[in-house]
Amino acid sequence: MVDDFSVPVSSLSHLLAVAAHFERQAADGYALVARNLAAIDEQAGAALFRQLSEEEHHHAAQVAAAMGGAGAPPLTAAQLAGLPQDLLNGFGREEFELLISPYRALAAAVRREERAFSFYSQVSAFSATPDVSEMAEKLAAEELEHAALFRQARRRAYHVARREAETLGCPDPREVNDLHTLELAARSHETRLRRLLDDLALSNEDSLEIRLALAQTDSILALLGTASPDPTTRSAEEGRAEDAGGKRQASQRPESEGRNRSEMLRQTARAFDFYDQVFSCTQDEPVMTLTQALSRLSMTRAQTLRGWMNVAAPARAETASAAEKSDP
Repeated sequence: MVDDFSVPVSSLSHLLAVAAHFERQAADGYALVARNLAAIDEQAGAALFRQLSEEEHHHAAQVAAAMGGAGAPPLTAAQLAGLPQDLLNGFGREEFELLISPYRALAAAVRREERAFSFYSQVSAFSATPDVSEMAEKLAAEELEHAALFRQARRRAYHVARREAETLGCPDPREVNDLHTLELAARSHETRLRRLLDDLALSNEDSLEIRLALAQTDSILALLGTASPDPTTRSAEEGRAEDAGGKRQASQRPESEGRNRSEMLRQTARAFDFYDQVFSCTQDEPVMTLTQALSRLSMTRAQTLRGWMNVAAPARAETASAAEKSDP
């Protein structure tokens, strides 16, 4: 879709300044996605977005070279106001501040590249200046090529996510068309996450964010008419082994805590993605209403855990550094 913008691109230098701004925003956004994916141990996705961030920085350098190496002049307030705000603001940057799955990250990246293609295509079509039209056409072609690559990666991420969901017994979001199916799937997601959070709380007893995330998960379970799971029980699928005395072992060791943390963050992103996709696909009004509530509560929980990650990561790094120094 091509949207109108109120201030036309007036010259080639203006267009290049806009392009440089967009490239920097994309580079920063992709770097943020890479950090978030690494935090949930999605290393392949993190590596992909690190590479994309580097490529966007390279494109920004190419734009600077096209301007004679002087760099892009800052855009005026009027020029900024007349440009697509979703591109100026980092293509939905607030979305990337949350925990995010590879599929969701790639879907957002596709939208960003398509939006940039739309913008440059409009500039090319309506500019009365030949060199502006030619450069905009070139930029549009580059964005279209990026979008095609992202679609391929998004398709692969979708199938990986579906295989994982099937292993966990979760239905395809496109096939959730009644409340019973939705409630069963949501209970499975929330019960699994509740137990992961409970495990993590054992080694993070002073964490306000973990306690708050537990309370938020209990609220979702209550909405689903389900009591919070007994933290002393473990299903075979979740692999929660207990010793002969009935004491849990997994969360007692640092390496297990790291695994629990990564899986908890993945499950948080997985639940949010499921609710959001069901809401986007369903035509059933009661399902839509419930998934809207679940998405809102799940997003609030993701924001809580984002705060915990920001606090906990430096503390974990300091602890690891102290341990290394104490080794003989």
